[in-house]
Amino acid sequence: GKSVSKVDYGRCLLGSILQEKRMSQVELAALTSITPIEISYYIHNQRRMSLKTAKTISDALNVTIEDLYEWISNNHS
Repeated sequence: GKSVSKVDYGRCLLGSILQEKRMSQVELAALTSITPIEISYYIHNQRRMSLKTAKTISDALNVTIEDLYEWISNNHS
């Protein structure tokens, strides 16, 4: 059968997405009711988003949850 590789978080890509969309961390905070300091933590990989937070942020930015992180797949062959 098909084995599924385990996926882990890579780098958070939120900073690049905000730059692309010319949006500030403060603007995103206002849109989402997530504090600017939390948003900064995510951007600098000091914290990981919960699924709920990732959904809120991805909806606000019109991207997918997958877009918010680099994903590392660990293939165990």
